Amino acid sequence: MLVALGLVLVGVFVGESAGTGSSSARAATWGSLQVLAPASRYAFDPQLAVAENGQTLAGWFGGPRPPIPCGGMVCPPAPPWSGSTVVLDPGTVDGGFGAPVVVSTHGSDGPEGLQVAISGTGVAYAAWEQKSGQWMISSAASGGSFTVPHTLLPGRGQLSSLLRSPAGPVAAVWFAWIGETPLLRYALLRPDGTLGRTITVGRWNSTGGT
Repeated sequence: MLVALGLVLVGVFVGESAGTGSSSARAATWGSLQVLAPASRYAFDPQLAVAENGQTLAGWFGGPRPPIPCGGMVCPPAPPWSGSTVVLDPGTVDGGFGAPVVVSTHGSDGPEGLQVAISGTGVAYAAWEQKSGQWMISSAASGGSFTVPHTLLPGRGQLSSLLRSPAGPVAAVWFAWIGETPLLRYALLRPDGTLGRTITVGRWNSTGGT
């Protein structure tokens, strides 16, 4: 399956895992192209998660476009902008994607402002930064609907990221972040998208380490 988000192409091999080492495994091949967001429609920061069983989750920021910064002395009036839509589209490697779902209309539209991941038990997670700066999350069991988004971090998070532990049926998804205080923290995500016990790694310094 090939996935197109605006002008961005993301490729996924169709076939059994080439890493199994089995000589009888079906050779992986490129599938047909599937357009999730046409080039005529605004789409930014596309993300794709693929699980070992072929479950997939695509996500991106959609329209309306954020206002273009004006560097002149007199700027023309711009319509109010309340944020980008956060669009999710679950699917499978063999079956493709279904109809996209909008889970928020107040996304930040910032680079790396959207994260997607799938746990070993099939729970799909999407976390994103709102225009207001807080991080939100929505989750869905395999084949289920996404939950109503709720706050993941009340304040602004820097370098926030969903992290997946090594592959397998018990693979977990973690959320790591640096908050308004320069401390690196992480926590296990429960199936409903709430944070487990928070672990503080240490103070994050300006050179990019603890």
